[in-house]
Amino acid sequence: REEEPSKPSTKLSTAEGLPTLAANRGTEPAKLTKLVRGELDWIVMKALEKDRNRRYETANGFAADVQRYLADEPVAAGPPSAAYRLRKFARRNKAGLAVAALTLFFLVVLGIGVGWSVRDRAMQQTRSELEAGLALKEAAGLQQRRRWPEALASAKRAEVVLAGGGSGQLLGQAREMQA
Repeated sequence: REEEPSKPSTKLSTAEGLPTLAANRGTEPAKLTKLVRGELDWIVMKALEKDRNRRYETANGFAADVQRYLADEPVAAGPPSAAYRLRKFARRNKAGLAVAALTLFFLVVLGIGVGWSVRDRAMQQTRSELEAGLALKEAAGLQQRRRWPEALASAKRAEVVLAGGGSGQLLGQAREMQA
């Protein structure tokens, strides 16, 4: 009653009969110790707690915690941390989380593809408008020098560039110059 009991995993790791115990259970000694460490330690230590208020209230509470451990659910004897509960949830729902992760991955890839497409289209339109604007400036300069055939050809070139998806305002300017 005066001494704190040692954890089962500690007692097991220092036991001389560990190799025999592990062999009887069809596992390696290190795996057996690791299996007991953590949740099983928590359950046993809560059952052996000196303070009655911190022990399991009933044998059913103890049995329920053992059942939660066997069902890979969070045990009441464990720390109520979000990380612990998340790990348990992930272990129970591997397939669902894998599908969700794959779906998220494909949505991100799709978003990147759409983003590149929109950016490329905007760059192409800007390039076309710039090219058409230069052609219209050239046409205006040729028109001022009264070089009508060259001015008309330059305005038509601007119209062709803009007809492929350019700005309506610049297209109107090109048509005015042709008139």
